[in-house]
Amino acid sequence: MVCSSNNAVAGSRAIKAHVGALALLAALAAGAGATMAASLFGSLTALALGASAALAASFELVETDRHRRWRIALWSMLMAGWFSLAALLLDLPLIHLTGVRLWSSVLVVVGAALRAQRYQTHCGGTTPGLVMALALALCALAIIWGTGLLPLGGTAAAAISIGCAVELFGSGTFWLGEASAARWPTLNPTPGSLPVRAAIPLA
Repeated sequence: MVCSSNNAVAGSRAIKAHVGALALLAALAAGAGATMAASLFGSLTALALGASAALAASFELVETDRHRRWRIALWSMLMAGWFSLAALLLDLPLIHLTGVRLWSSVLVVVGAALRAQRYQTHCGGTTPGLVMALALALCALAIIWGTGLLPLGGTAAAAISIGCAVELFGSGTFWLGEASAARWPTLNPTPGSLPVRAAIPLA
């Protein structure tokens, strides 16, 4: 039983580590590409963030506590929100930029709250990965609303796209941090798990 549990934990840690590393690389590429084609790279980044939310929802499916249903619902709503934002960023009229900024900001805040809650549930306490992810979420919000932080000539669309790339980087640190902080099953036997042996009378 313990061996199979260890194998399951090792498998989930490997998935989280690989997804986290890919998210970091994708965020760097998206941030660089957003300065040239903000609409395209912003949409691709939002799709990646939606996939990250879908992965978190899938991990919640294997949980057994009574609060897992609302966590699955929230992660699924976050996934749908990122996918909808990806569709919007492909066709971005200037008159809708304020609404898109508000939408992306809400998604960033909800994602940060869900990550903090997931860390508390699965890892316990505060880890460096959680602190980094929350700090990057604040940085993403600052970039989304502050075109002055971009190089000269940066547009509002580029600010939104780069902010999403920073959020994707934070998502990568989240998965890497959870992979490193995953709890292994205890090896100490409990009284209920010990085999019961019948007493054999001695002659």
